[in-house]
Formats: sequence, structure tokens, C-alpha cells
Amino acid sequence: MTRIVYVDCRTCGVSGDMLLGALVDLGADVEGLKKVADVVCRSTPWCASIELNVSEEFRGALRGVRVEVNCVNKAREAKGSDVLEAVERSAEAVGLGGRAFRMAVEAMETMLKAESRVHGRPPGEVHLHELSSADTVFDIVGVSWCLEMLGLLRDTTIVTSPVAVGGGIVEFSHGRLPTPAPATLEILRMGGIPVLGGPVDVELSTPTGAALLVSMVDAWSPVHPDVR
Repeated sequence: MTRIVYVDCRTCGVSGDMLLGALVDLGADVEGLKKVADVVCRSTPWCASIELNVSEEFRGALRGVRVEVNCVNKAREAKGSDVLEAVERSAEAVGLGGRAFRMAVEAMETMLKAESRVHGRPPGEVHLHELSSADTVFDIVGVSWCLEMLGLLRDTTIVTSPVAVGGGIVEFSHGRLPTPAPATLEILRMGGIPVLGGPVDVELSTPTGAALLVSMVDAWSPVHPDVR
């Protein structure tokens, strides 16, 4: 029997932390995830420390799990090729299997391709600024590990909704830019996933979340798939 996982991004968008919280809520082992964070930090030369805080939180009448990633970096930015190598080293050191390993690498490569198109530089030479933080490496490897640990990369169809991307203007290392970030839009375009503007003037979807979504899903649907 094939299971269906529906990632509903219609109102709140998607980020690496949000995906981690949802997967922990599905049963991913928190202590195991903390060990993944330690491995990622050792495998990422500019990482000084990564700490996870996992808590149950409520938004209105609904509960959920929040995974807060606190990361200290020794450098402010790194080249795309360095971040990709850190993802590959971390994924190998964690022991990700074939599909999980490919998913992690593809997510990072997707981000680099999008940043390359936005900035007009070769993928390996793009300076990622905020996205070069070790928590980006952890989000990618951590989500891939959780999916593998939960058995969701086999006999499972992963479907996403259209993605809410927010709006407005935010301050980046590149200055004042519109939300969603150009790289986020490019990633979702590359993955063929529709976007929903708004519903608020804040950044709802991040490049990391969008790249993970593109690499993990098999299809998209505007409504929840039929379940029998």
C-alpha cells in the first residue's frame, strides 16, 4: 500500500524549520536529530555550534511542534561550492541512504542553480550570505534524515499544495528586497509548484524550505488528495 503525505503550505508557506517541526510531530526521534546536528557541525568547517530547542506550541486553537535551530558560525558567508561540499560530507557522515542522500544534494544544488540565475554567477561561485549558515546545511540534512528515519522515502507519495510566499519588503544582506525572495520564486518555478501571494506582508517561504519541498515531493495538488 502506498501512503500519501500532504504538505499543506497554503496559508503559512514553508521553511526548513517548519518541515523539521512537522516531521518531529510525525515521530522523528529528537535525540537522533540532535546527533545529526552534531555531525553537521563537525562536517561544516565554519560551524562553531548548533543547538536545537524542540517544543510544543499553539497558534490559536491548533497545536504543533516547533524546532528552533540556534547556530553560531565562524564566518559570515561561504561560496556555493563550499556549502554543497558541507552538505555532501554531512549526509555521508550521518549515513543517509541512497534516496535520502540524493535528496539532500539535490536540494542544495537547486538552491545554487536558483541563486546563480538571480545573481548571474556560476553556481559554485555564488556567495550565499545568510544561506551559507550551518543551519542551512542542518535543515537540508536533518529533513532528509527525518524522512528516511520515518520510512517516508519508500512506498510513499509526497504531495504539496501551492505555496504561500507572503509579500512586502524585507532587509537582506543585498539590501531592501521584495518578498518573496527572488531565489524562492525561482526555486518554486524550477520545481513547477504554484505560488500564492500573501496573505500577509512577511516572508512566509524561504529558499531552503522551497528547495527541500521541490526535492522531496512527487506532485502538487490544490486540495488534499483523496485518501481511501
